Amino acid sequence: MRPAVLDKAEIGRQYRKIAEEHRLFRRLPSALVTVREIFGSVCLQGADVLDVGGGNGSLGIWAILNGARSVTCLEPEIAGATLGSGSRAYAVAAALEMSNFRVLPLTLKEYAEATTTPADLVVCNATINHIDENACAALGWCRAAQTKYIEVSRDFAKVVKPGGRLILADCSRYNFWPLLGLSAPVAKTIEWDKHQPPRVWRRLFEQAGFRCERTSWRSQALLGEKWSWVLQSPLVAHFTSSLFVLEFYKPTS
Repeated sequence: MRPAVLDKAEIGRQYRKIAEEHRLFRRLPSALVTVREIFGSVCLQGADVLDVGGGNGSLGIWAILNGARSVTCLEPEIAGATLGSGSRAYAVAAALEMSNFRVLPLTLKEYAEATTTPADLVVCNATINHIDENACAALGWCRAAQTKYIEVSRDFAKVVKPGGRLILADCSRYNFWPLLGLSAPVAKTIEWDKHQPPRVWRRLFEQAGFRCERTSWRSQALLGEKWSWVLQSPLVAHFTSSLFVLEFYKPTS
């Protein structure tokens, strides 16, 4: 059984080993960069974490290694999900003897309506657009789509404790290559029209009572772990994969 608290170097070594053994990432060099860019400086020690659309559990496992008290991974395998990812997350957590890691086959709305224990931290990585892809694509001009996602933002508000945080990570619909009718060299499978830029999500979640405290851009570890900081800018992201992270705070009153 792992110790309750590990130093940062040991956490990195353990996570990299787990990611390699269980094939949590397509590109191993991106493992540590991905979780560090998504979580930023958020304190995970003693936190109850909810991972919405948690996939294979890679973010939840990082949270546990960093001292999270519990992780609940929601993986209903809706549109955009990898088939069998929920069962895989459970299998990986079981193999690592993480008894405080659970996987539920529920949507965000189902969980928000059922739970009475909101989380200290909610993470939503590459999932927000899949909650309703058609509505997400039309957010810029369709009132019905906007109403739908206002409801979604309120569901998120229900599952975050006052004083808690929400991390939302996705890609923007704006990228240099598709604007020219070309496929982005490092993001060939993204359906750009089904995504929205950070400003849209900031506006929606602020309506639900959240306060945005961080907007950052991800590197995908294209230059490796050591030089990932070089690519963490909106300009570079526009020419790569347009991946961003928003961190929201839910005020206590």
